[in-house]
Amino acid sequence: MLFGCIALPGCGDCRPGHLPVLGNPVARCASHGAAARPAGTISYRLCLLVRRKRAAQQIEARAAVPRLAARRVERMSELTRQPERIVVTGASGRLGKTIATVARRAGAQVVSCDRVPAPKVVTTDIRDLHRLASLFDGADCVIHCAGLHAPHVGVRPDAEFRDINVEGTATVLRAMRQVGVPSLVFTSTTALLGGGARAGEPARWINDVTQPRPRSIYHETKIAAEHLIRSACGLSLSASILRVGRCFEEPRDIMAIHRLSRGIDPRDAAMAHLRAARFTKRDPEPLIVSYSTPFQRSDCGGLGHHAARVIRNRCPDLARRFDMLGWSLPKTIDRVYDSSTARSRWGWTPKLGPETLLEPQFRYTRI
Repeated sequence: MLFGCIALPGCGDCRPGHLPVLGNPVARCASHGAAARPAGTISYRLCLLVRRKRAAQQIEARAAVPRLAARRVERMSELTRQPERIVVTGASGRLGKTIATVARRAGAQVVSCDRVPAPKVVTTDIRDLHRLASLFDGADCVIHCAGLHAPHVGVRPDAEFRDINVEGTATVLRAMRQVGVPSLVFTSTTALLGGGARAGEPARWINDVTQPRPRSIYHETKIAAEHLIRSACGLSLSASILRVGRCFEEPRDIMAIHRLSRGIDPRDAAMAHLRAARFTKRDPEPLIVSYSTPFQRSDCGGLGHHAARVIRNRCPDLARRFDMLGWSLPKTIDRVYDSSTARSRWGWTPKLGPETLLEPQFRYTRI
C-alpha cells in the first residue's frame, strides 16, 4: 500500500494537491490523517502515472539545457546583437580591464573576475569549476582573457602554463556547458604565428591563413587552448577567437612603428572583442586583431631592406612628425599583420593609429 503525501494533484483519499507515496504501512495519511487507498485501486494507478510523468518531465528539463543554449546561439547569430550579460575573465589585467570597462560603457551588464584582486573584480581562479559556474549562470557571453603570458616565460614553470592556459580554458568550457552559456570570445595572440624575417630578407606578410610557428610554452599553450575551443563548439556553443597583436606599453616611437605593422591600442582591441561577441560561429577560425596597416604585400621586400624609405612613401605625414620630434625611422621592419578579415567580418574599425601617439599632449590612457 502507498502512504504519505507529496505536493502533486492526487488521489481521492488525500485532499487535492497531495499524492500518496511509499512510507510506513499505516492506514492513514501522515500529512492530514485521511485514509489512504490500497495500491490496487484506480486512484493508485492514476497517481503512479502522474509520478512517472513527473519523472519524465525532470529528465526532459535536464536535457533541455543544451537545446536552450543552442536556440540562444541561433538567436544571437541571426540578430548579431551585443550580449547583454558578459563575464570577463582575467579582468585585472591590462586588456581584460579595458574590455570590461568598454563593455560597461556600451550598456552591458559585466561581471569581472580574476585571481588577482582588483576593484570591481570578483576574485576567482579559472580552475575552480564550481565558482565559475556560479559566476557564469545567466550570462550571454564569456570573454576569456585570463592566462599566463609572454613575460611569465622562464619565470613560471611550463607545467603552470599548461595548468592555467589549457586546463583553465577546459574548466571555463565545462562551466559554460554546465549552466548553458551560448557564446565565448577567446583572447589569443599573434605571437604564436612566429617571429619576423631574418636580416636581409623581405618582411613576413602574416594573415589568418599563416600557419603557427610556436617558439615557447606560451605559444604552445595558446594553440592548445584554441584547439579545445574549436573542438567544443557546435550545437550549444559558438565562439570567436582573436589573435591580438602587440598592445603593451612601450616608448612612444616604438609603439608608433609597431602600430604601423603589428600593434594595436588596447581600446581598439577591446572594441574588437565586443564586435566579435556579436558574430560568434560554431566553427570559429582564429582571426588577427591589429591596427590597419598602410603597407601592402608588395612592400615586404622594401621593408626588409629600407623600411624608412617605404614609410616616407606610404606615410609622409607620420615621417615628418618623426623628424620634428627627433625620432629615427627604423631601417627594417620584419613582419606585417593583416587584420582585414576581422575588420570586414565584424564591421570593426580600429581608430587609434600611430598618429595618436605623436600628439604633444599625449599621455597613455589607462582605463
